[in-house]
Amino acid sequence: MATRSNIIFSENGKPFVNIYRHWDGYPSAAGVELCEFLQSKTVVNGIGGDQQSVANGAGCLAAWFLATFKTEAGNYYINPLMPDSHQDNAFGYIVDVRQDGTIVSVWQGETLLFKGSVEDCLQFCKKD
Repeated sequence: MATRSNIIFSENGKPFVNIYRHWDGYPSAAGVELCEFLQSKTVVNGIGGDQQSVANGAGCLAAWFLATFKTEAGNYYINPLMPDSHQDNAFGYIVDVRQDGTIVSVWQGETLLFKGSVEDCLQFCKKD
């Protein structure tokens, strides 16, 4: 049985892409992978330096994520954005890129399980 999840990327509270993950959407799998990925990138405004460790804004970060994890047919899909689309599946993740840092929210259906920094989210997901 699949554990479905959505990963929504937003910038300053405005969602712009919804990535559907069909398998292993629970926090100890999808959440850990997402947070470890987010820790590996620094969001910047303009490209310079090590281009493998930076994302030029939130859109670049979302594209990096999909390029990293979409390795074969299935499992990851881009779905339409809909209000509260993180609630459509077993788990939902919202990655909100802000000027003061990235905030990650973890949902189970309509219940908010966690909201905070990438580092704190990683610790939360590892204890799942």
